[in-house]
Amino acid sequence: MINNERRQLDDGVFILSGGVVMKIERLKSRFILDAHDFASSGRVPEVLVTAVRLPTGAIETITNTQQLPEKIEYISKSYDDDFRLKANPSVQIVGYMLV
Repeated sequence: MINNERRQLDDGVFILSGGVVMKIERLKSRFILDAHDFASSGRVPEVLVTAVRLPTGAIETITNTQQLPEKIEYISKSYDDDFRLKANPSVQIVGYMLV
């Protein structure tokens, strides 16, 4: 979803509002960009679903419907660029959906 607040320059390269240039290479980068799209349009997501690979290899889905700006901030700070939990790198977000 590319809205008026961001413009695609080249494959995977976007200009965000304020002139920030970002290359989308990783899932976490796309997550941050999608969250930025919501914020820049004045909207708050209603649902955040994450698919998390656990240390056992199982994938757990988590659905959040409350305090999403805080949850997005938590995810942004607590997971590294590969979307691995900094406190336990064997936990990794492998997919998400913001609605």
